[in-house]
Amino acid sequence: MEIRDAQCPHPSENGSGKTHLLKLAYSIVSSLVVAANEPAADRPTKAIMDSRFGSKLVGVFRPDRGKLGRLARRI
Repeated sequence: MEIRDAQCPHPSENGSGKTHLLKLAYSIVSSLVVAANEPAADRPTKAIMDSRFGSKLVGVFRPDRGKLGRLARRI
């Protein structure tokens, strides 16, 4: 089956970052959902959320040597 431009209303170039945006959105939403499901008295602080979000990003993107700094420099 051949896909023509008429069948794909918004084609994008390869390497334009579509998958990176989806992974970033997933990381943000999944981190926030976990926090929202905790009791109000136990809601995490900003520092804890930063740590959770960073851990989620490392798990999803898997940067070299597990360092977020390496990921930021390569994107």
